[in-house]
Amino acid sequence: KKPIDLGDYDLNISSKKMIHQMGGAGIKPNERYGIFKTRDIENQYQELRQFSNKWEKILDREVNFVGYPSNSVKRDSTEYLLGKK
Repeated sequence: KKPIDLGDYDLNISSKKMIHQMGGAGIKPNERYGIFKTRDIENQYQELRQFSNKWEKILDREVNFVGYPSNSVKRDSTEYLLGKK
């Protein structure tokens, strides 16, 4: 059987480049949760919005990106997704 209420997918990303770009755009992490909201991530990175749109249609459920600002990021593993800006 197909479940009635499908959950969403939250893809957590963290990179020094994202933190720098979000700060440069005047976007701060959500005060309550300490994360960059999906809306803000997708407004800054159109490629991620396109990715979400594509996979939402395929999976028939929401696909969200959540940005985690972290000083512990040792390498920028998401640079290929975020592009060079």
